[in-house]
Amino acid sequence: MKNILFLLLCIFSYTKSSTNLITIATTAYNQPQFISLQYTLLKKFSKEPFRFIVFNDAPNKTLKDVINFECNNLNIECYTVPENLHKKEFVPRFIGEPLTLTVRSAQTANYAFHQSLVKNDNNILVFIDADIFLIKPFSFVEYLENFSLATRLLIQENYTYCWPGLMIINTKKASDLSQLNLLSGRIKNTPLERGGYSSHYLKKHPSSCKKINAWQSSHFNWCTDITCNKKDCIHNQEALKTAGLECPQLQLLTLQTSNLEFLCNHHFLHYNDCSNKGAKSKDYHSKKQAACFAYLNFLRKLNYPEKKEA
Repeated sequence: MKNILFLLLCIFSYTKSSTNLITIATTAYNQPQFISLQYTLLKKFSKEPFRFIVFNDAPNKTLKDVINFECNNLNIECYTVPENLHKKEFVPRFIGEPLTLTVRSAQTANYAFHQSLVKNDNNILVFIDADIFLIKPFSFVEYLENFSLATRLLIQENYTYCWPGLMIINTKKASDLSQLNLLSGRIKNTPLERGGYSSHYLKKHPSSCKKINAWQSSHFNWCTDITCNKKDCIHNQEALKTAGLECPQLQLLTLQTSNLEFLCNHHFLHYNDCSNKGAKSKDYHSKKQAACFAYLNFLRKLNYPEKKEA
């Protein structure tokens, strides 16, 4: 009898704990050095244990091999995105419109998202861009609350859609996820970015979505000191603190203020444009990466208990 009670207790405990397990999936295109940072910071700051998956969409064999090596070295699941995926035209585009990085990224995101749904065996699926880093202790389960989906909402003309950069989904609660389309393209001649076609899904499920907030560094970096001649400064520190930024984040902004974002009440740092869609110079990215990596490595060394992946 005691053995039976013990067995039932073990089953109950496993069932209870397993409901909090999550799957986190990302894609890798051209920044293999981001993988280790993203993974180790997730392990440090996620309050839930997780399973981590990388979808390798490198544009050439050399990068593909480096990404595979990084994942193998960290014992991370890694799956190759088939190259012929990018030879298909999934959604209407104008005749002669090229396969841009935005289109390729959208195709990869849509493919990886639906593959993640197939591979996911947990209640929560997190889909995250390769250049987004968790920087504070965070519970995906608590943040999602009773919603089935949390995402940043983008609006173009009359269309509201999901930004695939960060999506938190209760796959047991959300309906019709097979119909959630993250591709870019045009709807009635309105050009939509990556994730644009998810507007159809949101129209059918308007009350299921929690909006992820985003704080853009450029929006709050205007100097309040009329004697300052620097283009970028943070003399308005009190305003920044009021906005929710903490000392390490303020220190990062003293080094690199351009084109950064903080998401989910400043719990995630979005490096932004790691594919260099904005065609910035090598010197720009070198300085930006050095500042961000110094900040992220500082966080990685902080004494927080790590959560192991599922």
